Amino acid sequence: MERLRGLQIELSRFQNEKCLIDEEIGCLRQKRQKLLEKISEIRLEIETYQNLSNSGEIRDKFSNETYEWSQKAQSLLESVFGLKQFRSHQLAAINAILSGLDVLLIMPTGGGKSLCFQITSLITGGLTIVVSPLISLIEDQLSTLKSLKISAKILDKDNKEESSKILKSLEQSTIPFRILYVTPEKLKHNSMLMKQLDKCYRNNNLKLIVIDEIHCLSTWGHNFRRDYQFLTQVHRQFSKTPILGLTATATTKTISDLINILEIHGCCIFKDSFYRSNLRYSIEWQNNSTDDDLDRIIELLMTKYSGQSGLIYCLKITDVDSVVQKLCQKGIKASPYYADLPIEMKNRTYQKWIHDDLQVIVATIAFGMGINKSNVRFVIHYQMPKSLENYYQETGRAGRDNQHADCLLFMKYCDVFSTLSIVYDEYHGRDNVLKMVSFCLNQTECRKKLLAKHFNDDEWLDHQCKNQCDNCQKSNTNNDDDIEEKDLHQSMMQLEQIISNAFDKAEKRLTAFKLLELWMGKGEKKLRPTNVKPTKFEREKAEKIILNLLVKNYLDINYSQSRYCIITYLVVSDHWRSLKTTNDNNVRFDSKRNSDAIKSSNSKRSKTATITIE
Repeated sequence: MERLRGLQIELSRFQNEKCLIDEEIGCLRQKRQKLLEKISEIRLEIETYQNLSNSGEIRDKFSNETYEWSQKAQSLLESVFGLKQFRSHQLAAINAILSGLDVLLIMPTGGGKSLCFQITSLITGGLTIVVSPLISLIEDQLSTLKSLKISAKILDKDNKEESSKILKSLEQSTIPFRILYVTPEKLKHNSMLMKQLDKCYRNNNLKLIVIDEIHCLSTWGHNFRRDYQFLTQVHRQFSKTPILGLTATATTKTISDLINILEIHGCCIFKDSFYRSNLRYSIEWQNNSTDDDLDRIIELLMTKYSGQSGLIYCLKITDVDSVVQKLCQKGIKASPYYADLPIEMKNRTYQKWIHDDLQVIVATIAFGMGINKSNVRFVIHYQMPKSLENYYQETGRAGRDNQHADCLLFMKYCDVFSTLSIVYDEYHGRDNVLKMVSFCLNQTECRKKLLAKHFNDDEWLDHQCKNQCDNCQKSNTNNDDDIEEKDLHQSMMQLEQIISNAFDKAEKRLTAFKLLELWMGKGEKKLRPTNVKPTKFEREKAEKIILNLLVKNYLDINYSQSRYCIITYLVVSDHWRSLKTTNDNNVRFDSKRNSDAIKSSNSKRSKTATITIE
C-alpha cells in the first residue's frame, strides 16, 4: 500500500509538471502567433512605404492628358465646376480610376477629393455609389451636387416611396441618376439594396465604389466604425468595380491596414502633403477651472475674432450645451451641433453659419467632414482631441481660403484622464490619446514638423514653419517651462511611494487630482508617506511631469467599468519596475522621444496598486 501511495504521488507530480509544460507550450504558441501577425504587419507596412516612395512616379504616369477621356474631363472641370485646372493628384486619380484601377487618395481637408468621383461619374455614366459615415455630410454634398446640376440620390428611411423608386431603378439599363449615397450601416443591413446593386453590377452599370472617410475601416484609424468592415464583402462581391478610398488623415500603418482589409494590393496610392502654411498652431495650458477657459474664449471672440467665423470643438455633448449657453449670455451668436440634435435644427444651424449669421458653431466630432466654408478664421479645441488624426482633421477646417487662421487648443490635466475614459473600449484608443498628449507636452519642436513626422510626410518636413506655431515663436527665448532631466527620476520615485503607501496602509484609491495634491504636500496627512517631501514644482509643472511619466510608460493605465461610469486607473508600470530591477537610475527625460515610449494597447498591463480617476 505504501508503494501504491508513492506511485500515486509520483504520478500526480508528473501530471502537474506536464500541465505546466502544456501551459508554457500554449503561451509560446500564442506568442508565436502574435509574432507572426506582427511580422506580417511590418512586411505590409514596408510594402506600403515603398509604394508611397514610388507615388511620385505613379502620379506622373497618370497625370498626362493623352487619355481618350482627357478632353471631356477638362471640359467638365470648366463647364460644371467652373475651374481652370486640376489640383495636385486630382487628374492622376481620375485617370487611374477610369483605367479601372483601385485608388487610395489621401488629401488634406478642402483638397478637392470629392471632385475626383464627381467627374468620373459624369464620364462613365452608370452608377457611382458613395459610402459615407454621416447623414449631415451626405446632405451637404447633395446640396452641392444639386447646385452643380449633377443628379444624385440618398436612400432616406423617412421616405419609403422614394427609396423604393431608387432601388427599382438600379436594375434598369439606364439609371436616371449618377451618384447614390449610402451609409455603411444601410449597406450592411439592407438586403434589398445589396440585391439591387448586384443586378446593377451584372448589367455592367456599377462603375465605381467610393469609400469616403476610409480610415473608419481600419482599427488603426482614428474613427473606427465596425460596419465599415462589411465593405470587404462588398468589394469581393463586386470585384470588377474599382474602389476609390478617400481620407484626409491616414498614417502609413493605417494605409497598409486598409490595403490588407480590402484586398486591394497593387492599388494606386496618391498622397498629398499635409502642409498648411496659413494655419498657426498653438497650445495653451489651463488650470482645471472651466470658467478660466471660457473667459479666455469669450475674450478672444469679442476682441481678436470679433466679426469672424469659427468653430469650437468639445468632446462631450454636455460641454457643447454649456459652452453655447455661456457664449450666448455674453451676446455671442453661437449654436450647438452634435449627432443627437434634430436634423432640421442641424441644417438650420449649418446654413446660418455658412451665411455668417452665426459667429461660431460649438460642436462634437459629428460636425465638420465635408463642410464647404472657406473663411473659417479660427478653430478652438475646448478640450484635447482623442488623436492627432482628429486634431489635424478638425483644425484643417480653418483657412480653406488660404488666408491666415488660428488653431488654438486648451490643454488641462484633468481632460487627459476624461479622454482616456472615453476611449477605453476603442481599438488603439489609449495609444492615440497618449500620442496626442505627447504632442501637447512637446514645447521645443515645431508643431508642423511633429505632425509631418506623425503622417510620414516628407514634403512637409522640407517646409519652413515661419513662426506659425507657438514653439517656433518662442524658440529664441528662454523657456521657463523646461523640465530638467535629473528631476524625473526623483519625481517617479516619490509618486511610486505615494501610490504604494495609499494602497498598502489605507487601501485608499486616489484620483489623479488627489495624487497631485498629495505630491504637493496637501490633502489627507495619513496618506502622505513621511519620507516623501512635497514637490518643489509649481502645480502646472507637476501636472506635466505626471503626464510625461505616463507618456514614457513609467506610469500606466488600467480600466474598470462601474455601474455609472468608466473608472480609469493609473498604475506603476512594468517598464518602470524593470528599470529599477536593472538598477538603471539614469532615467532620461526627452519630450522629443515621448511618442517612441508609447506602447501598443496590446502590451501587458501592470497588476499593482491603482489610482481611480472618477
